[in-house]
Amino acid sequence: MSKDKTAPGMGTFKISDAVKRPVAPSAPAALSKKKGKEEPPPGVGFPTIEKLIESDSLDRSGLEARVAALEELAKTGNNKEKAGAKKALQAYQHAQELLEYLWNTKQKLASPPAANPADAKKKGARGGAAR
Repeated sequence: MSKDKTAPGMGTFKISDAVKRPVAPSAPAALSKKKGKEEPPPGVGFPTIEKLIESDSLDRSGLEARVAALEELAKTGNNKEKAGAKKALQAYQHAQELLEYLWNTKQKLASPPAANPADAKKKGARGGAAR
């Protein structure tokens, strides 16, 4: 059995000729161009956390409003929505814990260190070099 490329109908056969090309949906792209740039839904991403920490006071009102909405959804939604809301609530809880930790760290770094005479003597004994 030899491979004969001159067999009838097989010489110019290409797989791309037999497979139909998928049609890309153009409607969503056209709609997004008409509307312009859509603003993403509010989240607790890095830019949001950075703005909260860099501000003078820790304003969690936006986060608390979203948590309240998620708690309501966890009570009244269907099973799929309830499960998603519970997972989102856990994520928001972690985000709030992170905010509290970062805020406390910022406050500690902003306050002047307490002068402790015992620490000053230890530094003097070592010559100020850290080991």
